[in-house]
Amino acid sequence: MPSPPATPTGNKAAYHYCHGCGEEVLTYTVPSGGNVETRCSFCGLPLGRKPSEEQPAMSCVMLADDEKFLRWLVRDLLVDRRLAQEVVACESGAELLTKFTARLRGRQAVDMIVLDILMKDLDGMAAARAVRAVETGFEAPKPVPIVFLSCLRPDTSIRNFVARVQPALFLNKAVDATPERLALRFRKICDYFTRPRDEKTGIVLQPAGAV
Repeated sequence: MPSPPATPTGNKAAYHYCHGCGEEVLTYTVPSGGNVETRCSFCGLPLGRKPSEEQPAMSCVMLADDEKFLRWLVRDLLVDRRLAQEVVACESGAELLTKFTARLRGRQAVDMIVLDILMKDLDGMAAARAVRAVETGFEAPKPVPIVFLSCLRPDTSIRNFVARVQPALFLNKAVDATPERLALRFRKICDYFTRPRDEKTGIVLQPAGAV
């Protein structure tokens, strides 16, 4: 099990449930939009804000996972829980990249991409690098948020990679992954990606008193 990053100086160590990791984790705090934000020390997901029940559905989410059961499970829960109006489910990273490129060429919106990290032909990390390259080639106005799926807690190399391809988050699919719990965890992640941000800094704008 990898060691979590050190807690910043002056911050008291605290444990909270992380929807990305699916368990109680060590956290740290950082300034964010005039407030103090609590984040998971393993995956970096901001914690402590309750997802809105009136959260608008994303128009299109693209998903790549070579495990058929999980692919259809995630697709169904995103649509059934009204987190997404449409889910384009792909069985490989290569298929997702082809369809993503076609959507950009046709000027069709993609609001979020979900990538399994371990896939045979093109793994999630390679697919994410390709997605960012395609976005640059098409001069996309902003990068599409990416959620990386894995059965393992993120180690240092994964955390560093996720930081390089922001906006991106991590979700451990091996724990706390009943349909009900997975739906709640995805709602938390979708809520984070759809929150308003400062156009210049990209910092999430939080209401007064939010943590």
